[in-house]
Order: sequence, then C-alpha cells, then structure tokens
Amino acid sequence: MSLIAGSYVLAAMGALAAAPVVAMAQRALLAHTRAMAPRERARWIVGMLAFPWAVGAGLVLVTLGHCVVPGWFGAVDDCVPGVGVCARDGAPVGRATLVLAALLSLRPLHALWRATLGVMASRRAARRLRALGAKSEAHEGWTVPGTLAAVVGFPKQELFVGDALHGALSAHELEALVAHERAHQSHNDLWRKLAARVLASAHFDATGRELLDALDLAIEQRCDESATEHVRDPLVVARALVQAATVSAEHDRRAAAPKTLPARIAALCTPAWVAQPLLAVTAVAAITVATAASILFAHRVHTVAETMLAALARA
Repeated sequence: MSLIAGSYVLAAMGALAAAPVVAMAQRALLAHTRAMAPRERARWIVGMLAFPWAVGAGLVLVTLGHCVVPGWFGAVDDCVPGVGVCARDGAPVGRATLVLAALLSLRPLHALWRATLGVMASRRAARRLRALGAKSEAHEGWTVPGTLAAVVGFPKQELFVGDALHGALSAHELEALVAHERAHQSHNDLWRKLAARVLASAHFDATGRELLDALDLAIEQRCDESATEHVRDPLVVARALVQAATVSAEHDRRAAAPKTLPARIAALCTPAWVAQPLLAVTAVAAITVATAASILFAHRVHTVAETMLAALARA
C-alpha cells in the first residue's frame, strides 16, 4: 500500500508540474500541427495529452530506481528509512500521503467514470436503434428512422444510417457518408476519444478542452480523407456532409451543424497539408535532452522527491 500510494503521489506531482508547460506551449504547437495531415496531427495531439502522464511516470521511475535497482544487485540502497516508497521498505505510509493520493485521484477517476457512462450510453443507444431499425445489405449496417449517421455500440460497433438520408442524398453521396463512418469503425475512434478524455484530466480545463477539440477535428478530417479515397472525389464527400447537416436541420430545428463542419469542408475543397520536419526534430531533441537529464540528475531528483514524501509520511 505504501509503495502504491507513494508512487501515485510522485506521478501526480510530475503531472502537475508538466501541465503548465503544455498550457504555455499548446497554442504554438497546435498552430504548427494545423498544417499537418490529419493522421499525423492526431498523433501529435495525443502526445500532448499524454505528456503530463509520461512525466509523472518518469518521475516515479527515477525516484524508485535508486531503491529497486540496488536490490537486484545486492547493494545497499540509499532510500530514507520510513518514507514508505521503497519496494523493500516496510514502513507504513503517512495519513497525509493517503489523503493527498485520494485527492489527486478524484479528477482522473471522475474522467474515467464519465467515460464509463459514455460506454454504457452507447450500448443502450445501439440496443434501441436495433429495435427500431432493420438490417441493410446496402451498407452492411442498420437503417433507422431519422437522420442519424453514426457508428454506435461497445465493444462491437455497428453502423446506423437514417432513412431520411437515403432519400435526400444521392447514391454517391450516401456511399461517401457510409465510408466516413466505416473509417471511424476501422480506426476504433470511440476508444481513442474515451482514452483522450481520460488523458485530458491531467491538464487545466481550458487546455484539455482545446486539445480535445483539436483531436476531434483531426479524427473527423482523417475519416473524410478515407471517404475521399473510397469515392475518389473530395467534392462528393463535402456535398454529403453539407447535405446531411441540412437534412438534420430540416427534421429538427434545434439540431446544430457540427462545429467542425466549416474546417472539414475547407480542407476537402483546398487541402494544404505540409510536412513539419522541424517539429519532429524538436520533439526528438527534447526527448533526448530529457532522457540525458534524467540520467545525469537522477540522484538529485530522487533525493528531492523522497524528501517531500518523507515530510508527508511523517505528517
């Protein structure tokens, strides 16, 4: 228990220290990634979301390394007795450490709970849609009443297309819309979006929202590209998106067009993706410097972190 609680507090400390760095750099980084192809841009954004978690994990490894590694070789470790973070230290963890670990757990647990609720809602929605609809051989999914076009369900995801879209879209446009949704299915985007929302819990609210919005746009544009490759005409995909939004608004006046729609249409009409080698080189250099610094200053980081844990353990 002491090892788990102490490690979690260490990881949270690292994440809290890294979150402001992402907040300060996110606008510049997102500006660079906007010119990237959607697939690469999505990877960069996921990396930004995961950065505080990676820093926290690195802090745990650096701190525990001085306790665990010497034990493998029979050497005497340099851990402070009674801290309750070393693998061979049987000291009980302090109440302050437990309280801090519990408080730091609230935000990630809340994000995980919301993701779980989203999974349950998707499963319920799939059951209801199956009860209302009928199997469609045309698009290997379900035809349901209304204007829905989405992949729903968990863990098995199924395609549902509203009957109103069948009459409003041409056969080519409907094929493009189905190809877009199939791309979501093949890339497991529901899993990706749920995981991204859990990762965002380590960031400030504004930072997390902006990164999630950018990730949603990248995912949608990547699926638009897949649909374009399928129908071989980006303008058909653009018309399908606009027509689907129009039909949805006609059936429900309260329905708003997706906020990503203008950017997606613009990208389909005039794609302007360019490589960003400088960003990749900068990232590799930063990782190399961080790794070298972790090795050179591992003992000092270990001492500082363990001193903080010692104060908490004795509180």
